[in-house]
Amino acid sequence: MCGFVTGVDPASLAPDVSAQLDLISHRGPDDRGVFSQDVGPLRVSLAHRRLSIIDLSLRGHQPMQSAPGGPVIVFNGEIYNFQELRGVLEAGGRRFRSKTDTEVLLAAYEEWGESCLDRLAGMWSFVIWDPRKNKLFGARDRFGIKPLYYYQDKDRFCAASEIKSLLAHPHVKTAPNSGRILDYFLFNLHDHTEQTMFKDILQVPPAHAFRLDLTGHRLTQWRYWSLPTAQENRADWGASVRQVREDLLRSVREHLVADVPVGFCLSGGIDSSSIVSLARALKQDSAPMVAFTSAYDDSPFDEREYAREVVKAKAMDWHVVIPGPDRMFEDLEKMIYFQDEPPVHSSVYAQWCVMRMAREKGVKVLLDGQGADELFAGYPAHRDVMASDLLLHGRWIRMLREGSSLPRAVYGLAPAGLKAALFRIRSPAWRALNADLRGDVEFQYLSRTFENLQYRDLKTRLDRDTFELHLPKLLHYEDRNSMAFSIESRVPFLDHRLAETACQTPVDWRLSARGSKWILREAMREFVPARVLDRKDKIGFETPQTAWLKKLLERREELLLEGWAARNLSHPSLLRRLRQSGGESDFAAIWKIICLNQWHRIFFERPIG
Repeated sequence: MCGFVTGVDPASLAPDVSAQLDLISHRGPDDRGVFSQDVGPLRVSLAHRRLSIIDLSLRGHQPMQSAPGGPVIVFNGEIYNFQELRGVLEAGGRRFRSKTDTEVLLAAYEEWGESCLDRLAGMWSFVIWDPRKNKLFGARDRFGIKPLYYYQDKDRFCAASEIKSLLAHPHVKTAPNSGRILDYFLFNLHDHTEQTMFKDILQVPPAHAFRLDLTGHRLTQWRYWSLPTAQENRADWGASVRQVREDLLRSVREHLVADVPVGFCLSGGIDSSSIVSLARALKQDSAPMVAFTSAYDDSPFDEREYAREVVKAKAMDWHVVIPGPDRMFEDLEKMIYFQDEPPVHSSVYAQWCVMRMAREKGVKVLLDGQGADELFAGYPAHRDVMASDLLLHGRWIRMLREGSSLPRAVYGLAPAGLKAALFRIRSPAWRALNADLRGDVEFQYLSRTFENLQYRDLKTRLDRDTFELHLPKLLHYEDRNSMAFSIESRVPFLDHRLAETACQTPVDWRLSARGSKWILREAMREFVPARVLDRKDKIGFETPQTAWLKKLLERREELLLEGWAARNLSHPSLLRRLRQSGGESDFAAIWKIICLNQWHRIFFERPIG
């Protein structure tokens, strides 16, 4: 896990990339390196900060070049099948100087060109400068676990692991992106398009690659992988259960490979408990394992009793952190700075606290359960989509038997225009917009957004949750939170081979009347304690956000009432009314106003860093 900055600038105007690189020193405190080469009137620069995880020696230094005059790479992530690929390359006569996956990735590019992406399993963002072909080639992993942002104008192209590095470039100009900010504030949408909340700063989408031809300054981008669209496999339930188990077991085995201490995020839910339980099965019983949990006193969101069940069954060291509003106020500005964009919910702060504790305990790699809900239908909203589909096809008896809600099923089938009209009546976020902005936001925008969020079948919803609407923002939060504390976070559920197995599993094998993620539950039956595996309550990574904000605003009301969002998005009188209403949805809007105020102050009202 690392961070990098790359640039193609006019040589006479090229900045010293060291300043941009130093802004992401947290991503790689173990080593740094810079490469530059003048190509006619242009200067190509690649700079890297390294977090050493595999082969801790200086042989893993980046930027890495295989030979003088050959391609140069900067790479962030892990190639989990690098040992297998190395064996193939060595059989073809290639020799290696290090034990790193970076060197294997560079050799794979030299051997197979851009099609090397088809052979990779893991998480990555990288950029390769190939002087022989006068091009930059870069890519982001299939699910977008690792970030890759870029800026391009007629004179330059620059890319980086974090937005703040691009903002530090003296010739990058930006402003708040009002469209994406409205998406965030009104609909909780974040990282759902290639656009960011910074105008003209874009991200390479998941499963996409790019090529920049320096000769014509032409950028080409393409998708190199999608989930298969083959017919669902209903042939053999038992065989499908075994395949899910084997795929996940292989993925956890590969994700445990490291030359530094590895720990686990443990919420008490099925997903993280499955990762922990499989890891214990792969390790000797006496091998030490350590887990980290966030908890809340006197809160319905506290899941310690379930996490404790797993810890006892798997003989682990266990550390619990209890986030609260007092420390959150102290940390909020710093957390938003590291996130680059405002988070949708305060659960991101709970994860921040987990990462901080793990770092304090000396852990450098953490395994987490992200991705299982999207692949195996784990959210309550997924049942609503299935119910709408059943109702649409006249199968209302089965819909009721599945435990679905008739009103929510009917709402799911309502026209987008009706949903938009109801939204303007019922949404606290809409009521919080100032009158001028409410007038400027066209009804067509609301209708178009609801049309875009309309699903008539569960499979489509799961695919879009995975690549657009839900998982991307969770991966964003996880990457920035872990990297803020120089920790590599790994997500074994997001192995593309497991994902391909899951998406070819019938949706009613994933979500049934017996429970969500049903085939995953059965695959984990012999590993996860039954009390955890058979849970029916889906809490998710929730926090007592309303209680936190009420306490925070008793002392620091100006966090809400003073700032860019309070002046431009809303109005103090509207925000006071919202606060007095006091509901969960009201305070969800309040959280986003506070975060937007802080975000604008950090990135637009003072120097970066």
